[in-house]
Amino acid sequence: MSSPRADQRFTIRLPAEHRARLQSLAHDYGLTESAFLRRLVDRAIEPLAPSPAAHANCVRDAARAERLYVRLYPDDRQLLAERALARGMASATYLAALARAHLRQLSPLPKAELLAFNQYAAYMGDINRHLHRIALFVEKGGDATERVRQDMKLFMKVAKIAQDLFKDALKANMKSWEAGFETRDE
Repeated sequence: MSSPRADQRFTIRLPAEHRARLQSLAHDYGLTESAFLRRLVDRAIEPLAPSPAAHANCVRDAARAERLYVRLYPDDRQLLAERALARGMASATYLAALARAHLRQLSPLPKAELLAFNQYAAYMGDINRHLHRIALFVEKGGDATERVRQDMKLFMKVAKIAQDLFKDALKANMKSWEAGFETRDE
């Protein structure tokens, strides 16, 4: 690593024993005293002024800090895979969701379960509207026989669908949290 030709001069004063050691070291490296000192200065300054390669390494390291690598015991890895599969998620995505939920004190639901709960809420809204319509019809003194029977059949159908969706979502949720807790014969 040789420095480009410099046009600045730098003079220092050294005790005689330091000068003798400097001459001896320069000779051992096959350099002049000036070249030896230039290399010492270059090496001392180099860490302070990052090179383009060092800057690229810093950028890469910063990007790498965005990723987190976790080592798991094989049996924990298996449990993670089972639970993630039960929730229909990739293992890394499931682990990231768990970490986020833990750190932020959240109770996340996977998309499929969230969709089921949203459908349940929509069906419950339908039930509420139909009950309101039946109540208005009866209040106005309408003949509640055939009309009420039709609305009640529709109400029971919607309620059954909502109940089934809700039960399925709860079963899937419970199954996913229980995955991996089965006892195994070892």
